[in-house]
Amino acid sequence: MIKRATVRVWQGSDSEGWGVVGGGFLVASNMVLTCAHVVASALGVKEPPEGAIVMLDFPLVASGKRFQARLVTWRRGDRDTAALEIDPAKAKGIEPACLAPTPDYRKGSFEAFGFPAGFPQGRNESGTLCGTVADEMAEIRPTGSHKYFVEQGFSGTPASVGKVVVGMVVATGPKPEDRLAYLLPITDLERAWPPLAKPYRGLAAFDEDSARWFRGRDEFTTRILGKLDAEPVVAVVGASGSGKSSVVRAGVMPCLKEQGWRVASCRIGERPFYHLARALAVPLYGPLDAGTLTDKTLELEQRFRGGNALDYVRNLLAETQLFILLDQFEELVTLTPEAERAGFDTLLGSLIKTCCGSGLRLALTLRSDYVDAIETLGCARHLLNDAQVRLTPMNRHELAQAVGDPARELGVGFADGIDGDLIGQVARTASLLPLLQYTLQELWRTQDQGVIAEDDLKKCGGVF
Repeated sequence: MIKRATVRVWQGSDSEGWGVVGGGFLVASNMVLTCAHVVASALGVKEPPEGAIVMLDFPLVASGKRFQARLVTWRRGDRDTAALEIDPAKAKGIEPACLAPTPDYRKGSFEAFGFPAGFPQGRNESGTLCGTVADEMAEIRPTGSHKYFVEQGFSGTPASVGKVVVGMVVATGPKPEDRLAYLLPITDLERAWPPLAKPYRGLAAFDEDSARWFRGRDEFTTRILGKLDAEPVVAVVGASGSGKSSVVRAGVMPCLKEQGWRVASCRIGERPFYHLARALAVPLYGPLDAGTLTDKTLELEQRFRGGNALDYVRNLLAETQLFILLDQFEELVTLTPEAERAGFDTLLGSLIKTCCGSGLRLALTLRSDYVDAIETLGCARHLLNDAQVRLTPMNRHELAQAVGDPARELGVGFADGIDGDLIGQVARTASLLPLLQYTLQELWRTQDQGVIAEDDLKKCGGVF
């Protein structure tokens, strides 16, 4: 719950009394983000020193139980942000806010919870996202004729869409009667305090949510998209850890969505009928509550098992285009029980035929060492001939993009040429690619003042 992660920022003392000057929100177990001007107001100074102590509390968890926070980053000007370090014990049981940039700050509604004058316990507000202005802040306005709107006292608080924070309230318009305020988008917050971002994925694959950090596979993404224009089915084949899932989930799927396609993806696992039905429920029926999602999933699963699903799916789609990814397809022979495998193999054969001449497209990812194992499947003849696209190891230029571009976008640099050392190790041994992302993730956590240093790499032991 985002409001539980919201803090009040206090000014004053026990002898002179306390007053709330703004808010902030928990972004990690030991870190709170707020506005630089809120911290300056709390301390009564123009430019607070690093290490200055600010008093906070969590009003919806432990109201009035103020605790100390130490200023670690303060940046006024174009990115009005400050990062405050706290004792993780003070945030025990509180989930940090989930942050995600919205693809379009020109539409949609938001919610905020702030502490304006007369409302020290907080006040809820909502409004509309109206687009970005010249300095990249997002403009927000109220909806309808509600008496109040975001005003002084909301600074530093999170603005949320659904269950995710999309920005931080930083300013109000010059005239209160204009009922106008501004957010700093998440992307700006990340640039102001890079540790907030998670540009490297460790051992996890990139997906649609992390696609903005996916680099180095543009040429291959274009190749797959071209293949899908010509063929109803594409099998992306490559070594374990070569990035097959990432290139489809973070490369191909976002491109198709921009072109108006619906997309669905699933792992095969032990219950392939169920997993496929679950993946297709929302693309076919739209947003669903939990109960309806379960009902529609089970209904689709039974249709798939009964062999009468594909005409039904095609009718639901009408003129809409749908892309389906079956990720880690080798699981059909390594995890799926034999009886389930035979039925799903039959369904896939029918699905592939349905893709021909329709708005359906199918892709799968497959480890190259399991190509022989799936040759026993009836659908294999459709997957192992013209449908194959081999994912080759990344060259030095692609590796340089994957390593350096995300850091540069956030204003972080590699010292002493260590990025070249990392690229060289992986270029010589392609199987190290997953460990490269893991190493970069660890280095990102240790960066200091926008620099990843050689000592940090030594502590991580390099890629090996």
